[in-house]
Amino acid sequence: FLKRRDACDGAACMKTAYEQRLAVLATPSGSGGTAVPAGKPQAAKPGASPAKSAEALAKRQSWYEKLGWPQACEEDFKFRFRDLPGSTKLRDAADAGEGVAIYPLGGGRHLAIAECDSFAYQISFCAVVYDETGKEPPKTVTFRQYDRDSDGTVLTDDTQIPAGWPEFDAKTKTLTVFTKARGIGDCGSYTVYGFGSGIAELKEARAQACFDDDSKIIADPAQSPKVEKP
Repeated sequence: FLKRRDACDGAACMKTAYEQRLAVLATPSGSGGTAVPAGKPQAAKPGASPAKSAEALAKRQSWYEKLGWPQACEEDFKFRFRDLPGSTKLRDAADAGEGVAIYPLGGGRHLAIAECDSFAYQISFCAVVYDETGKEPPKTVTFRQYDRDSDGTVLTDDTQIPAGWPEFDAKTKTLTVFTKARGIGDCGSYTVYGFGSGIAELKEARAQACFDDDSKIIADPAQSPKVEKP
């Protein structure tokens, strides 16, 4: 980024450089973001049209009325959308633009993950298990998040709007949530939920304290110390 920025010869080029950098930072790793070529920044492409944004919000509203996830999530999402007119910088369901991803669980059940807000290095979201036949009411998932102090003490917090990165595995029907305690991702919590019975079941929980000593850093969150009694 610095090389591209320093190659600029005017304010317009500089502005585009920073806009592209912000777009890269807003795109999660592996989510399909487009790499920016080296050299001077190219002109930024226009965002989604107001009509597409309105359509996306209408779809989002339809899902919200059907599944009834927490209102606080919806308020955060709409606040973000208001600040980005004509933009659909949303995760997982970027093509549709409503920030909702649907995953089949089998037996007519599905898991819906709705993005709520975005922060410097992760998002907040909520998840709802629902039956497409309508025989069972939608159930918002309550997640348990963990934080480990440097002395080994593990703190817990139950919430329906966790912060982190949710990743669903269609083969195993499991949802992995990695919550960063700081931006570089060397500490935080790593939880795995299964949905074999149609409800969220905590299968694994790990938590790593933050250290400034490089010898204590664990790069892979899946290798963090397990929580003995999650």
